[in-house]
This record gives sequence, structure tokens and C-alpha cells, in this order.
Amino acid sequence: MATLFIPTRNRPYSLDFVLKYFSETAPGTPIVIADGSETSMAKKNISVAEKYNGKLKITLRQYDEKTPYTHRFIDALQSVDDEYVVMGADDDYLDMDVIRKGEDHLRDNPDYVLALGYRVDMDERKKNYIRATLFHSFSIEMDDPLERLQYFTEWPFATTYSVSRKKYLLRRYQNLFDMDFKKHDPEATLPMIYGFNDYLIGIFDLFEGKIKAFPELSCISTKIPAFEYMRSYNPLSCLTQSEGVLQIRDIIAQKMTQKLGMKEQNALRSSSDLIRKRLCELTGGKLTNLHEFWTGRHFSEKEIVIQFRFFNRMFHAKTQEHAKSAELIRAANAYSRAIRGLSPIDGKMKPAPEYNLEKLSAPPIREEEVATYKYLDINDLRELPSLPKGATRR
Repeated sequence: MATLFIPTRNRPYSLDFVLKYFSETAPGTPIVIADGSETSMAKKNISVAEKYNGKLKITLRQYDEKTPYTHRFIDALQSVDDEYVVMGADDDYLDMDVIRKGEDHLRDNPDYVLALGYRVDMDERKKNYIRATLFHSFSIEMDDPLERLQYFTEWPFATTYSVSRKKYLLRRYQNLFDMDFKKHDPEATLPMIYGFNDYLIGIFDLFEGKIKAFPELSCISTKIPAFEYMRSYNPLSCLTQSEGVLQIRDIIAQKMTQKLGMKEQNALRSSSDLIRKRLCELTGGKLTNLHEFWTGRHFSEKEIVIQFRFFNRMFHAKTQEHAKSAELIRAANAYSRAIRGLSPIDGKMKPAPEYNLEKLSAPPIREEEVATYKYLDINDLRELPSLPKGATRR
């Protein structure tokens, strides 16, 4: 069984919920937790880990709170005693059956670097509704690395919540963390420019090998009010940090010369094309708004068709799709609803005095709570029913 890797910091209540979920749905799962919490929270994490260590195989690695995230991340990941690792988080919920399916595929196919399903994000930062967003994925199985990169960058997706070989994950994050953007942005703590983080991670992955995507929901991620998320939300960052974008272009070009044997001039041209595509997506119209997109090769992928059909139906209680995803939905919704009962103190979320995991459990999500969706146009998918009540066509 692949090891689940969870970085965490100052969120013992979040860790409590996610470990409770895995103890119920995937007992016996080996889990390595990289904890960079302050002293009081670190003590609570010890109690949380001990609480579930009977049903799960938990290794809690704790670091001084001043230890940089990048250092504890790499150190804890290196400590994993397993060939296969699943990236997780303390506020996201994975279907480990899909992960095991991906692990089996990697064992049988050494030319694949990772395997994943698709993800749904439940954003509860709005007061009146949950915003459920589909994040697609599709297989990229060409032998030519440059062809893989071109195919991925036409409609990129996050490859984070996947199962991969440990050596590839280490290489992925070492590549990412080695990029120091402080010379472009003195306040930068991580190598992140709006719109480029997942994009660049996917490119790093595809230099290493192929990607297998399953038409199955493998992760529900959550977004909670008052929590900080490790990403930039400034849509103009790619312009204000233009030197950083050029640095990314040069890094990709360097990898093209090293791994693909391309001449420097050709590598720089190809890398510039990949960056240009992303800049157009970030600063102009969305690719999915183009009329030709719906008849293009990506949207005809079998995985994509099934993913959209599943997403359209997963919040309807009487459907097979809901039955398959009900446990994920329930766990993610119970967690996000419970966190609303915690008190923000000094800009940080801390447990309210009455915090109790069992008392704060919430009922399953109700259809009317999902009032806003991120939908792509489905006119060309005749298999799909009409949009659900309350949905928004985009």
C-alpha cells in the first residue's frame, strides 16, 4: 500500500478530521506527517496521531516551527520507506481505492510517472453557498516527451494529488524549491507565481514519464474561511513578476537541452511557446471559452466525458454517482462545516473551547447547498442530462 504524505502546520483539528476519515475508509494506510507547528499545536498533533495510530500506521515527524517549509517537506519525504507515495493535505480527502488502482498501474508500467483520478473542490468561503468546482485530468501517454508537454499545456491540470514513485516526487519538489524568486520578489517564501505552480509541476512530471488518469473521483479538496493557502491570488503576478516568468522559461529550456538533447536555440523557442500559452490563458480569454475547444481532441477524451457526467450527477442523492462519492462528500462537508465553529484569533484559526470532533460532525451535503458550479459548456456532450437545478452554465 502506498504511503500517504501529509505536510501540516498549526491545524490539529484539520488533521483530526482527515485522520478520522482515513481510519474509517482506509484502515492500515501508512501515513507520514511533516509537522512544522508551533509548540502548543505540535503537542496537540501528537495526541491526534496517537488517537488514530491503532487503525493507521502513522509516523509523525515534527520540526522546529522556524524550519522552512521546503526543508521539512524534503526531509520528511526522504524519510518515507516506500517506493510509492501519495501527496495529501490536512484538509483534503482522497479515495484510496482509486489510489491503489493507480499504484497497480505504476507497478505494471515503469514508463509512467504518476496516476490519478480527477478532483472536486468544495469552496466554503462564501456565506450562502458552497462552490463546487471540477478539476479535470486526462491521460498523457505519448512516448515523445516534447509531444507530452505540448498536449498537457493545451489544457493543463494539477497533478499534485496523485500516486507516484518517491524518487520522482523528490525530484519534482527539489526542482520546484530550487527556484529562488526572492531576487524578483523579496517577500516570496515559495517559488510561486500566479497560475504557474501547478503548470510547472505538470511540466516537471512529464519530463520524467507518462501520466495515467482514471475517469474516477479521487480527491475532494476544501477551502475554508480565514485559512491561508499556499498560493498567490494576484492575477497580475505574471506581469509584475515578469523576470520570474522568464526564469521559468529558462529553466524549462535548460531541462529540454539536458533531458531531450535539444539545441539551446530550439529549446528556448519551444520553452517560450509553452510559456506563451500560459500567459495567454492567464491574461486573456480562457481556452474553454473558444468555440473550437468543444470539438477539439481534449474534450473528446473518454476520461473527460465521464468526469463531466459524474460531476453533473454526484450531488443528486438518488444517483449512482452520488452513492460512489457520498463518503467523500460527507467527510469534506463535515470538516468544513465544523471549522466554521472554530474561532479566528490574531488572524489564525484556533480551536474554540468547545471543540469536539464528534459533536461538530455535520450531516451530508444537501443539493440546495450546492448553488454555484464551475461548468464547462456541455452542448457537445449529448450523453449528459440538462444542468442540475441552481447550476450556472459557463
